[in-house]
Amino acid sequence: GSGGLTGGKQHKQRLRRLFETNRELFEQDTADAVASVAVDAASGVLGLSVCGVHLYDADENVLTPVATTDATVETFGEPPAFGPGDSIAWEAFETGEPRIYDDVQTADGTHNADTAVRSELLLPLGDHGVFIASSPQAGAFDDRTVSMGKILAAGVEAALDQLDQKQQLRETNDRLAEFASIVSHDLRNPLSVAKAGVDVAKRGVGDGDNLDRVERAHDRMTTLIDDLLTLAQEGTDLDEDALESVSLAAVAEDTWDGVATEDATLTVTATDTVAADQSRLRQLLENLFRNSVDHADVAVTIAIGDCDGGFFVADNGPGVPADDREAILERGYTTRREGTGLGLYIVSEIAAAHGWDVKVADSKTGGFRIEITGVE
Repeated sequence: GSGGLTGGKQHKQRLRRLFETNRELFEQDTADAVASVAVDAASGVLGLSVCGVHLYDADENVLTPVATTDATVETFGEPPAFGPGDSIAWEAFETGEPRIYDDVQTADGTHNADTAVRSELLLPLGDHGVFIASSPQAGAFDDRTVSMGKILAAGVEAALDQLDQKQQLRETNDRLAEFASIVSHDLRNPLSVAKAGVDVAKRGVGDGDNLDRVERAHDRMTTLIDDLLTLAQEGTDLDEDALESVSLAAVAEDTWDGVATEDATLTVTATDTVAADQSRLRQLLENLFRNSVDHADVAVTIAIGDCDGGFFVADNGPGVPADDREAILERGYTTRREGTGLGLYIVSEIAAAHGWDVKVADSKTGGFRIEITGVE
């Protein structure tokens, strides 16, 4: 009869409005915004006046209510967060299977045994959370409402997936930009060493030592490129297996040989062995040595020695004003026109990956002194 016709009309209209909702879901910038668009649509389009979206909070391991209709709060009070095993909401989320209860009074595992809810519809949103609609009447949700609810839930899940991907893409892009700059920065040093060696060899002065230096510089570049590729793929976390017990003095001397140092000198008093990723430790020292050599106007002396809880690297150069000590470890901070502001940032990143602390202090000679502590 005519009732069926208006039902069909209403169904078409609801489908069209759901379609528009879907577009709106994909225009949101945050998960919370997606959830509130969904809740508005569930209530406005599907007539589910008592409903809400719970999103999974990995830190707390709970489903947190992020969007709820006013009617829900009026009827049942503020919705709770659901933890593992304490509700049918968690069950639906964990199994990924929708749950439809015509009367929850007869269901097992309800969050609240004396609840005023009779009908309940639980639609999982992939690994993001769960959509819940309730009613104080039994048998409140017909098949059409349920199937449209599922369409809405699928849209919410897809929109949240897209937000996750965008976030991952942003993080990857940031990391790539960072590695591009670190690659260009840290390869400059061995490149200039190799270039200087080749120039001398071309002029036919000196001996085979120059080509040995070129070879060492090339080896260093190969190691650096390998390291940076590993970093780009896996982030700054260190592989525990890569840590070895190394002599600080030996690594420092070795690193110094590979730095283009003009007329700078290194004095080593360090006697400790440290647990470190040797190649990354070299990268850290290289950046510290380079920093001292580049900032000194005259022949600079650099010292590396043991200090309480770790080691220090100091020079007798111009030093750092006390106000700038925090800032110089940050990315992009530089006082030289051709500086990249990456050297000391790289130092702090490598130290952080090892779990070490970095502090800029006063050198006894008034120069620059950096202390790395928390070292095993």
